Amino acid sequence: MLWDEIDEEDEKLLEAFFSKDAGPQRTLADIIIQKIKENDGNVASETRPLPKLDDSLIDLYKGVAKFLDKYTAGKMPKAFKHIPSMQLREDVLYLTEPEQRSPNAMFQATRIFASNMGAKKAEHFYRLVLLPRIRDDIRKSKQLRFALYQFLKKALYKPAAFNKGILFPLCKSGTCNLREAVIVGSVLQKVSIPMLHSSGALMKLVEMEYCGTTRNSIIL
Repeated sequence: MLWDEIDEEDEKLLEAFFSKDAGPQRTLADIIIQKIKENDGNVASETRPLPKLDDSLIDLYKGVAKFLDKYTAGKMPKAFKHIPSMQLREDVLYLTEPEQRSPNAMFQATRIFASNMGAKKAEHFYRLVLLPRIRDDIRKSKQLRFALYQFLKKALYKPAAFNKGILFPLCKSGTCNLREAVIVGSVLQKVSIPMLHSSGALMKLVEMEYCGTTRNSIIL
């Protein structure tokens, strides 16, 4: 794919333009853990704390997490499909450990959430779960695995949520590197986006603070 052709020397040169003071990107786990610690000051820092939910619910979704960690194909657990309609969806989603989920499971999760949530809720899911996952994969492997690339395309099923949950936060982060810009830009090229959303996104991008020769300019 296109990002395989990126020259490493060019990439290092362009990294010099990026902000070094940008704070770490917050994930769903960060937010839930913070909330748990605020409610219980005795939570051990070395363990993954659990939200205050029914024990049977915790056991159920911890089992779902183990299944999704090794998922390759087939039906998704019914319990997972119910998450978008749950009142405490973020706490339950946290139990499924999205940062450990297999790429194929991430694709199926995106399909389920994009189809069953409104734009605002989908935006939250994209920003706290999908964006951290794709950035982590790109930085570790210097590319984006096929299933993760597919879920990025699937996320555009809700273009407003994609723009506000993935595109704008990525560009505003101050740490978007060349590969990330090229990969996200290639997704935008391959998926048909309604004119209203694409024109609105373009206006928003050109208004953002410029950060080197990548990021907004490559995505544009």
